[in-house]
Amino acid sequence: MKPMSRIFPGWRALGLAAAALAAGFTLSGCSLLEDPYETAPAEKEIDTHTPQANPFATTPPGVCPEPWRSLENRVMTPRGFVNPSLTPIFAGDPDMADVTYHDRYDEYSEETDPRRALLVVSLDETYSEWFEPDHLEDISLTPIERDKTYQICGEPLDVEITYIGMEESTGQFDAAGVWEVSADEPFFSREDEVNVQLRILDTNIEGRADGRYVKRPPATDLSWEGATMAAAFHYLEFYYENRGN
Repeated sequence: MKPMSRIFPGWRALGLAAAALAAGFTLSGCSLLEDPYETAPAEKEIDTHTPQANPFATTPPGVCPEPWRSLENRVMTPRGFVNPSLTPIFAGDPDMADVTYHDRYDEYSEETDPRRALLVVSLDETYSEWFEPDHLEDISLTPIERDKTYQICGEPLDVEITYIGMEESTGQFDAAGVWEVSADEPFFSREDEVNVQLRILDTNIEGRADGRYVKRPPATDLSWEGATMAAAFHYLEFYYENRGN
């Protein structure tokens, strides 16, 4: 005779309780298999148009953009190549033949005028003929300050432009248009650097200029690596002879 299976009272009570619980969910309109996505709250609409602040950003405000052209490299215009540079002007009215440079101390024998600078734009005479005063349509000078590894651009200066004249070419130096750029506050000395934006011959040019170097490329087809003091002194001498005329 086979032994009869036995159901312990505790297990029987547990089974009855589970059945009652399931029936209660069914009668109340709930289901254990209900789709959770149907009852989830509506998703919040995300604004993709308004720029969001980056909480991890460490770049300070006002960082200068990288120049898309170098100021001392030649640039193509509708009338051929030009080569612009911003050169410090010595204070007073020195005889350029007496101005010297000390390599060891990286100093010139004359102080520079921090409120003035010389814009010299040489041109390739193969294509270009001459500069007129209004060929320089616009110029903007923005002082640059250092913030650790960053270069911070300040507010553009209020500048005055004075056309000095056109220096003819020689066997050593190209022809160039010469303008004086001046401001009411110091902006161009050994410690100063400015971001220069100019428009000449319908061409926009941008670059950095360092106030400590009194030198420039002697010819349109040469870059900053070919800059010399002799070239800068040549155009500065022209400036001192013709300013105020």
